[in-house]
Amino acid sequence: MKFAKGRRSPRGHNPLVLGKAMRKRIVWLLVALLVLGGGAGLGIKFWLDHRHEECLEAQKRLYAAGARYEWEKTEADKRIVAVKLLRVPITDQLIHDLQTLRDARTLNASCCNLEDRHLEFVQSMKDLEVVYLGTTKITDAAVDYLQGLPRLHTLNLGDTAITDAALAKAATLRGLRQLYVGNTNVTDAGLQHLRGLKELEFLDVNGTRVTEKGVQALRKALPRLEVNYY
Repeated sequence: MKFAKGRRSPRGHNPLVLGKAMRKRIVWLLVALLVLGGGAGLGIKFWLDHRHEECLEAQKRLYAAGARYEWEKTEADKRIVAVKLLRVPITDQLIHDLQTLRDARTLNASCCNLEDRHLEFVQSMKDLEVVYLGTTKITDAAVDYLQGLPRLHTLNLGDTAITDAALAKAATLRGLRQLYVGNTNVTDAGLQHLRGLKELEFLDVNGTRVTEKGVQALRKALPRLEVNYY
């Protein structure tokens, strides 16, 4: 059946507009044709240009949703090195777009509806050094998603539902220098998991069930550690 220009099909779709999935297929087809035709270099450049355009569109959507950035200038370009999601509603589209911020070193996702499953995107952000997840809906399982971040040195899990199990998992983050777990369910038993974190300099356990006895026991293993608690 033919449709007049400007009119829509009976199902409400404009037959002249391609869907996102179809556009991606066309891009990959063009790249393949260029490579097979002997234009490998041109094909790669075409793909990189398309990828760059996709990243820019993702960053625009993130900004429109409420995300804010910090930039760092380089000789050739500028890149996003910090992203703030304070009180930004977390959606599947937003999580998908966050995966394009591969150069980010700081992630502040405090005070939002972030859940454990949402943190899958951090696995594409290998340069993360500082992560704030305080006052969110995360649990002990959230720390599992942070295991592949070799440069992580500052982590905030305060005001969440984490327990001693999260500290047991955090014990594998050998580069940690600052850890914030105030107003959570951690106890003296959980602190013992941190004895092997030789780089740890500061620990916040305000508003927890940690006692003076537990703190002193940890300080024996980490004499340089400053602990904030009451």
